[in-house]
Amino acid sequence: FIEKLSEELGFTYEFSDMEFSGLIGAISSGRCDVIISGISINEERDKVVDASAPYFMPRIAILSYEDNEYPDLESLEGKTVGVSFGTVYETIASDAGIDVKALDSTALAFQELTNKTVDACIFDANQAQTFIDDNPEMKLVRNILPAEVGEQYEINGYCVLVPEGETELLSYFDDAIASLKESGWMDELIAKWCGEDYLSE
Repeated sequence: FIEKLSEELGFTYEFSDMEFSGLIGAISSGRCDVIISGISINEERDKVVDASAPYFMPRIAILSYEDNEYPDLESLEGKTVGVSFGTVYETIASDAGIDVKALDSTALAFQELTNKTVDACIFDANQAQTFIDDNPEMKLVRNILPAEVGEQYEINGYCVLVPEGETELLSYFDDAIASLKESGWMDELIAKWCGEDYLSE
């Protein structure tokens, strides 16, 4: 995606790999110029950065063993579900009346599933697929929830973030994203790497 943006807009780039929690601080202090890292805008971030139009909408999935597959939230009634503490996934499960076991990270929630101390986990669907790919012997499956579930909880799409006030720079990214969507290039990229069930419905 970044490579394509650089072709469209004519810029060169260098990656700076850092902890997710430090991204906003890095752009605020001038240690990076742009953030493209599976990140969305929220009220706190909006104070120090400006966000492009979304280029990708994450989806939500239930991860479980295939011999105990859960196709929807209703099927988890009476079950215990692992989630990462403080995430929207915890809220979704709690609102659905599901018994929630909140852990400090997604990896720890997945470990609970591995230990079979929870019946399933609720994650970002792409992350859930990574667990499946990395552990084929576990016979895991994911069921992606309808996009309406995320919309109900105002899950934001992933954006390009620039320093606050960089309106001209932001307009370049907005125009490029709109062009890549209109041409179908974004859908091709998403289908290739995430699957067609991620495409807009």
